[in-house]
Amino acid sequence: MQQASELNNVQKKLGCDRAALGSLSEAATVFDPERPVEIIQELNGQLTPTHGGKDPRLANLPGTLTLVDATLISAMPRIMTASVMKQSGGSGLVKWRLHTHFEVDRHIPSRIDVTRDGGGDNDERAVLGQTIESDRLSVKDRGYAKFKLFNDIVAKKSSYVCRIRDISVYEIVKENLLTDKDLAAFVLSDQGNMGTLGFPLGTDFGQSAYLYQLAWQQSFMGGQVVVTAGLVDPEMYMDLNTYANNQFNQLMNYEFINPATLPWSYNALGVVVQWQPVNWFYAMFASLANNTPYGASPVQDISSDDWTNTFELGLIGEDVLGLGPGTLRVLPFFGTSKGETGAGIAINLEQKLSKSAPLGMFLRAGFTNDALGAVQGGKSSFATGLVLNGPSESALLKTQQAYLAGGFYWLEAPYPTTAHENEYGFELTYVMQLTETLTLQPDLQVILDPANNPDTDSVMMFTMQLTYTW
Repeated sequence: MQQASELNNVQKKLGCDRAALGSLSEAATVFDPERPVEIIQELNGQLTPTHGGKDPRLANLPGTLTLVDATLISAMPRIMTASVMKQSGGSGLVKWRLHTHFEVDRHIPSRIDVTRDGGGDNDERAVLGQTIESDRLSVKDRGYAKFKLFNDIVAKKSSYVCRIRDISVYEIVKENLLTDKDLAAFVLSDQGNMGTLGFPLGTDFGQSAYLYQLAWQQSFMGGQVVVTAGLVDPEMYMDLNTYANNQFNQLMNYEFINPATLPWSYNALGVVVQWQPVNWFYAMFASLANNTPYGASPVQDISSDDWTNTFELGLIGEDVLGLGPGTLRVLPFFGTSKGETGAGIAINLEQKLSKSAPLGMFLRAGFTNDALGAVQGGKSSFATGLVLNGPSESALLKTQQAYLAGGFYWLEAPYPTTAHENEYGFELTYVMQLTETLTLQPDLQVILDPANNPDTDSVMMFTMQLTYTW
């Protein structure tokens, strides 16, 4: 700008002399945008709806309907800052976010906060958490999906509507019929759920077909080391358990399959390395994205801000205390979620309880911090159970895939819940093999103190699952 002010044509058109460098550097701080904020807020409060009155469809909403979003822009908000960045090798363009609250009824923005782009205090959820107002109904996209934020909004006596992420876990237990009025308003569905943290139907991933895994696998050192890279599912390699989820069958509630404290996505871009130097010990490492929705492109929103690194160390005993084979697995992990870092650990134990009977037990436990716990919805967890596996002489367990199991879990959320701080669940399941390719599995679950269901202290769910494999 200083060089441009030396041009005769510029001085003639603007009617000014050459600008001094000192005055340009001072110009960035002469105007303080914070000073007119109170004036703007006062004038804003005097504005009325532009269309002549409140929309009757908004009359029964709990608070002022406010759209919330954050828009990324590239700008030069401070001339000298950008200039210095460019001189030091940067691009000169600084990325900023406009965090905007737009009132639908008055057709105006009621608040705009400007921050640098990035995580931490500049994350869109963090900024909204610092600016929550009472008596508002905020509508936002899935980027704001964070249960602690939802509960903070309720604590401020406001409400919210938010799209959930594709990897969010929930179980639909009620489907209400849509009226003609609902259809005219383009309502797609009216559903209710049990409000549980544990996922009662762990094998249900929706109705659409998608590519589950696509990876390259290569062995080294005579098969002692195996590397798998590409679109992978970590639960196919890590945190396995002969009794809770074996190659044929498993309990249905996902707390028995993989604890909610593990911050994983189940078809994500990454790598898994397996190493077993001796029969009694093995080690594994997985590094994967943790925010990939089911069926989505593995590169969608991929970022180091949403990534998990997991180790697994396993000790294998052929005959533990004279009871039979057993395995102890320890899974320390660390990573980031929405730019927030965290770490945790999970423990996985399986043990046969009798050499003469097909009886075994499993135990899972784990804990992490709030940031990583929010990925799957668990901060602390514990699960255990007893299992009878086929084949055996028992009439109920004669076939290879016969399976009778009972389990208990406890789960703590990584955020303040709306109803109960601790959730408990019980499950009883039986798998009957009808043919070589067909099984029938009746399953009963009772969940006490569902974390996000203020209407009841217990819920019950019965499922009959028919599975065909080929």
